Amino acid sequence: LQVLSRATDRLEKVIGGTIYEGKALSVSEGVTAGKYALLGPMAFFASTDGKVNGVTNTVTEEGVKPTAVNVGSGEGISQLINTGMGPVPADASGGRALVMNRSKDSIREHVAKGGTVGYCILTLGAFAMLVALFKLFEILRFAVPEPRQIHSIINDLTEGKTKKAEKTARAIPGTAGEMMLIGVENFHRKRRALEELLFEKLLSIRPKLERFLPFLAVTAAAAPLMGLLGTVMGMIKTFKLITEFGTGDAKSLSSGISEALVTTELGLVVAIPVLIIHGILTRLARGRIGSMEGASMAFLNGLSTKDDIKEAA
Repeated sequence: LQVLSRATDRLEKVIGGTIYEGKALSVSEGVTAGKYALLGPMAFFASTDGKVNGVTNTVTEEGVKPTAVNVGSGEGISQLINTGMGPVPADASGGRALVMNRSKDSIREHVAKGGTVGYCILTLGAFAMLVALFKLFEILRFAVPEPRQIHSIINDLTEGKTKKAEKTARAIPGTAGEMMLIGVENFHRKRRALEELLFEKLLSIRPKLERFLPFLAVTAAAAPLMGLLGTVMGMIKTFKLITEFGTGDAKSLSSGISEALVTTELGLVVAIPVLIIHGILTRLARGRIGSMEGASMAFLNGLSTKDDIKEAA
């Protein structure tokens, strides 16, 4: 009956809340004296000097001093312990959330677990992104002759205003203007010869628009393979540690396992965006090439139509 009575009293104190004096450990103050407040599975601590106010791990009125962890503003905890009432934080995980939060790595620490292979993958990905930005700028600034410019050149040529047509062609920037200028300078030739000259210029455009795109394709293919290489190296490292220390010490195995998993993650993180970017840039480049082909055909067809009208007249 005495045991049952003491157990009942204890449950009432824990469930209903109890406050008692004790000591706790803290990162900033070390061992400090104060008071505990127990509310169900939660334990709160407030130091006498008010410097430490936080949540503690599971405590008893006797035994090892628990560790107090500050959780933001501790005014509510101090108010609860001193007056019996106050707003306090609740942790439904029973302290596991704090443990998980302490185990989180920063981005630098996470990448460092990948070792040399991880840094190589990220370096390759950085180069790929720089190339992608350069290609995006190069493709978007590549000028394509507008239909009104082509019609203006054709009208000027058919009316004998060659100088004006040349001026309009030179106003078009880049390779597109060079192609139209070739058409203006050779418009008096037969269609077959003019078509060959324009086609030759088109052939010089394709390599310029598609350069460096193979590098993005190679990066998208190589990054997962480099991640797989890191995985194999990490597993080899893990097996060596198992041979030396056995499987009893999980911390000794964590470095090899982290390297095995992180490198695969980094390889996919690099490969997936680069693959998508490569597809988009390839589509843009082909679109520009198709527009140039359409412009050359519009120029040829426009001249042929004007010649047919003159012959009919």
